[in-house]
Amino acid sequence: MIIIHSYDKKQLQKESDDASFLLSNRNGSYAHFGNSPSSRYQGFFFFHEDRMFKIIENIASGNDQVTHLHNQFFCVTRKKGKKTESFFVPSNKHAMVFSASDAQDSSVALDVRESYDNRVWGRFYEITQEQGCTLVTFTKKTDHREDSTHDQLEYKFYIAFKTDAKNVDIRAQWIERFYEKDFIRRSFPLNRFVIEAFSCKAKKIVCAVSSKKEEAISECRFVYANAAHLKDEQQEHLRKRIDESKLIKKKMTLEQKFAGIAAINSLDSLTIHKGGGRQAVLAGLPWFFQVWARDELISLRGFMLMKQYGVVIDAIKRQAKGIQEGLLHANTASKLPSMDALGWLFVRLSQLEKKSPVQMHILLKELEAIGQKSRSHEAENGFMLSHAKETWMDSIERAGCRVEIQTLQLALYAF
Repeated sequence: MIIIHSYDKKQLQKESDDASFLLSNRNGSYAHFGNSPSSRYQGFFFFHEDRMFKIIENIASGNDQVTHLHNQFFCVTRKKGKKTESFFVPSNKHAMVFSASDAQDSSVALDVRESYDNRVWGRFYEITQEQGCTLVTFTKKTDHREDSTHDQLEYKFYIAFKTDAKNVDIRAQWIERFYEKDFIRRSFPLNRFVIEAFSCKAKKIVCAVSSKKEEAISECRFVYANAAHLKDEQQEHLRKRIDESKLIKKKMTLEQKFAGIAAINSLDSLTIHKGGGRQAVLAGLPWFFQVWARDELISLRGFMLMKQYGVVIDAIKRQAKGIQEGLLHANTASKLPSMDALGWLFVRLSQLEKKSPVQMHILLKELEAIGQKSRSHEAENGFMLSHAKETWMDSIERAGCRVEIQTLQLALYAF
């Protein structure tokens, strides 16, 4: 299979046996598809109230394999046989656009659940036609066969689809999947029943999801009517990010330029908006869709290079407020401390002071509070002591006085 990366009339071509791609809405939601469903973590995912939910399992169209994948960073086009298909996820919309060169028979399979939730019972789908859309109402309830309670509502989502098909055939049939990549990774379960919701012959399928019915329908209709404009806006947003960074130099090789473009786009794609419009950075998609203190603080160097100081300021302020007993926690949902995160916070503060003294001045009040809270952790013979699973290698015990923690602690003292 041939992969073509393109930007500003330049192209870089590679060969690969992996036809998968990932596109983000720059606010947590994303689309991650391959040649065919091969992992539970592929599909279209909806980021809602700091929780990640899978929505679409697959959009199937014909039996041809992908021979070409064209990555434009803001959208992806793939060639299957004589036809081409395009995927696009509009910025800040919990929506996805699928389009094809010609009307083709397509079927849409759903698997609505929290990303890590592999429960099989208590999943209810209702499929209707409303306001020119195919509307799927999904309700998740507890079930005594795998829960401590029964028939208790957990959440409800509305998924609206709009197509250019003359007819939509509502199928609502359960089908079983086997996920080959999960087998290779030993990520269980390997099999799962998903629901084939509907099929149609269409050139364009737009999906939008919300916890509110009218919001899902309204956004679906808006994205359907304005898809071309939204795509142009996203292309311009990427161009602006790249131009503002001034990181792509003429003297670079073509591979270096595309590596830089990919890095800028990836960092930008991992940003989300927290309360009050503040920005944060997810650790990684598809598996690490939380804001991890360590990962976010390490990534801030890239945002400084991109001159995206708003992200840097927001992250430092939020992380500083999270210091407890001289430490930061791994993430907001974790009770596990992150021994190295605090050191990284001060490394970034030192760099910010050198690169942007004006921005640093904004943080002075927060810094006073940091200084009072950040010097009270345990020491052993003058060295900082880590307990089990508190370092970056948090999958193993690794307790003791670890060298990188001492180095990062020096950054705190130097500041």
